[in-house]
Amino acid sequence: MLIPDLARTADRHLAAVDRLIASFPAPMDSELRCWVTVLQGQGRRRHPALPTATIRSYLQCAAPTLRMWTEHTTTLAAITRQDIRDVLDLAPGRPARIAQQICGASSEQRLVFHDPTRGISLPAQVRLPRPIQSDHLTGLLQRAHTPLARLPVALVAVHALLPSQAAEIRFDELDLTHGALRLPKRTIYLETLTTELLTQ
Repeated sequence: MLIPDLARTADRHLAAVDRLIASFPAPMDSELRCWVTVLQGQGRRRHPALPTATIRSYLQCAAPTLRMWTEHTTTLAAITRQDIRDVLDLAPGRPARIAQQICGASSEQRLVFHDPTRGISLPAQVRLPRPIQSDHLTGLLQRAHTPLARLPVALVAVHALLPSQAAEIRFDELDLTHGALRLPKRTIYLETLTTELLTQ
């Protein structure tokens, strides 16, 4: 039976996060590392730690906004309310919410004196289902006897897809070279377990 190697997968996602952060100029790179620290539950205030795949996904989603900001600044401290409004105009969904999270974490970590997102309303967030606990996942995988039967279990339980989404995945949405599933509204970075099931 295939069992996910959680440590190896986490290391792979953290390495990708480090590479992407290193592509930004100083001091923005160190400010983004502080944001990742908050997402890992190690900030000034207590927060639940997010999975490394989620952190990687957040950073990938925020990257276009951050690159747009680097055209006129290299620090999050210089981000203005107008910069946030521009993000809302261009990408009102998840990118705007992540930009708000980055600015809020920078304020919480005392990297900036003001949070430019404070008082700005964002569209209502659609909450995705939470991934299943690892012991429950192991039990479900043991009940599925073939890789084809295990694949929808992994997509729903590990990656929090809805069953209807898992049933509608097209072959051209799979990017096995980069370990990603590129859905119309989001990119999911696949865990080792899911990638192995797809290649069997």
